[in-house]
Amino acid sequence: MKRISILAVIALVLMVVEMFSSLINYYSHSDATWMIESIMKGMNPTSDPNRFATFAQDLNVYPIETNENVHQAFNTLSSGNTPYIPNKVVAGGWIPVWVQIVIGVIGIASFPIVIWGLICFIRLLISVSKNQIFTRLNTRRLRIFVYGVFGSVALFQLIDWFTYHYISRQITLDGYLISDYETIVSWGDIFLVVLIVEIFAKGVKLQEEQELTI
Repeated sequence: MKRISILAVIALVLMVVEMFSSLINYYSHSDATWMIESIMKGMNPTSDPNRFATFAQDLNVYPIETNENVHQAFNTLSSGNTPYIPNKVVAGGWIPVWVQIVIGVIGIASFPIVIWGLICFIRLLISVSKNQIFTRLNTRRLRIFVYGVFGSVALFQLIDWFTYHYISRQITLDGYLISDYETIVSWGDIFLVVLIVEIFAKGVKLQEEQELTI
């Protein structure tokens, strides 16, 4: 049980660190997004501008001819330039207004769900650290966390996939091609976590039935 308690504490610390890291990455990315969208405020699509809204999207790119698209960056160790090739850009474009509304609604709706899920997960870790593991309450907490947080991530990932392809059809980059969309979180990992949660719930149920039989 001591090993499980130590793992619970480590998991809690790692979760807090990753949350702060995600916030830092989010706000650093938002600066580029807001910059692109602010520049595009005076621009309009050629057809029916009232149906579209400006949007900045991360795009994965790769060079058509490597030698012609090598850029130079100053390297402090060599006191000279060294080559680099970008593989990701933030590009501006337009998406339908209804998509922007859906993004806003999902963002507002998912925020309290994610917060409640994180609270349940913290309570779960505290229970585990106290050797209270296989209980019906922990099953409920785990389900709220996984279905709430990972469900929100899955929805945003689907929207990101849609906006990625919608914006990528509008963009051409000299010397570069836009590559396929890469998922933020693997769908296989999401379903694996859901499977583990349901196995945990089944194990708790079987334990309760065994205790009642005894």
